[in-house]
This record gives sequence, structure tokens and C-alpha cells, in this order.
Amino acid sequence: MGFTTTYDEAHVVAMAGERICAYSNEEIEVMLSHGCLLDASAATALVERGYGKWIGIDSGELISGTFSGYLAEEIVDSSISGGETGRLGAWLASGSKYKLRPSADAQIVTHLVSAYGDPVPGLVVYENQQRGRVATVAYDGCRQGLGAAFRNWKRQRMLESLFEWLGRGPTPFFVRGAANVLPIRRDAKDFVLLGVANLSPDDVSETELVLGAIPIKSSQWKLSRLNIRGQLEGVRIINSKQADTQLSITCQVSIGYMDVAILVLHSSRLPSL
Repeated sequence: MGFTTTYDEAHVVAMAGERICAYSNEEIEVMLSHGCLLDASAATALVERGYGKWIGIDSGELISGTFSGYLAEEIVDSSISGGETGRLGAWLASGSKYKLRPSADAQIVTHLVSAYGDPVPGLVVYENQQRGRVATVAYDGCRQGLGAAFRNWKRQRMLESLFEWLGRGPTPFFVRGAANVLPIRRDAKDFVLLGVANLSPDDVSETELVLGAIPIKSSQWKLSRLNIRGQLEGVRIINSKQADTQLSITCQVSIGYMDVAILVLHSSRLPSL
């Protein structure tokens, strides 16, 4: 989907399923005091443990009965949707969608709507008294298939905006303009190492790299790619812009199916890798 992931400590964490029950109260409270993305099953498990006031959810239950068939997810608040409006996709209602009951002071970003029954929240965001920011989606992340209803351009732009809200600033590394890539970022003293794996059958030829908090002055950076001979070669930059702590680079970089591009953002002096 374009956003980088890490298994080290981070300002934003994501939790799915009841595995959150394996954490201690202290560990949970640390996560909920920063940025946290929850699926509905994790959220309901936290409610049962008494953390409803921390996440802005009073209760949640699997959708069943008359609210069945297909559901469409519709944006009702564009302030955290990356400017996107309208519908995100359609789902089968049974099996993995939840009816969430948000707290009165929580913010509903999307609704799940159908021909049967009233709309129910699809994405709920909340800032708790510890200044932690929590977002809850109304599906089970362990059982929900990742089809086009979720993996689409609107969702990608919405997730970028959501992660910025959760982390109170630009994401470390986000790749726009590629449908299904996995980015990786590692920082050194005088360069930033970027990996972009293409998981889509379509080749990537041009993309936009968006980075937050880079350790290199904007007037001094260059972008190179590590070739198969282990040498750095220049990358054609189409456009670049920097605003505050965010750097955006649109560049030509060819990445085939299941291939990985290793990019290096460095100063004018080549780094020692």
C-alpha cells in the first residue's frame, strides 16, 4: 500500500486480532499514549479489558442479521481522508465486519452503508486524555481479505493522511503512484537507505518518494540506485519539493515484478556503504 513498516519501536503501531490480550496493561497504555491503528477485534478486546475510554469505542459486535449482503464504505469526514470523498469500495457484510459504537466525543471518518439497516461507523478516530491518537477500522484484520475494496488508490491516499494524523507529522517513508509496493527505510549519519519492493505484476517506472525528517540539508542531497554490480548510479529526478520536514521526490525508477530497488539518498559526497 506504499507505507513503510518497522518491527522496532515507532511512534505509530498497528494491532490486529485478540493477540493484544497478550500484552500487559503497562505495555497497552504505552501504545495507546502514542499513535495506534486497531482493527475491530483488537478494539473490542481492549473494551473488554476496560480500555474503551482510551480508544473512543464503547462496544463492538460482528455484523449479522438484516444488515447483510454487500456494504459500501463511504467517507463522511474528509479532514483525515487525504482530501478524498465518496466511496472507497464494496464488501460482503458477513463474517468480518463489526458494528462499532463510538464514544460521543469520537470522530467518525467513514460509514459502512447498505440497502438494509442504518449506516454504521467504518473508521473511527479518537484522541484520548493521554494525548494518544487511536484509529479503529470496523473489520477483522486477521480474517478480512485484502481485495480491491481495500487496496485502492483512494485508500492509499487516505492511509497516508491517517498515519500523519496518528504520528503528528509526516510518515518516515511513503511511496505514491505505485499500487502495491513495500518500502523500507534505514538512516545512517550521512545518508538514508531506501528499499522499494514491487509486489504488483505491473512494472513500476515512475513514482513519488515522500520522506519525513531526513538528516541531509535540502540543497545538498542526491539520489542514487545500487546496481547489480554493487555500484551507485544516478537516478533521474523529475521533480522535487521540500516543505517543513517533508521531502517529496518524483523520479524514474524501473522496478519489475517481485524486484527490489535499493536507493540511497546522500549528500554530494558518495557514502561508504
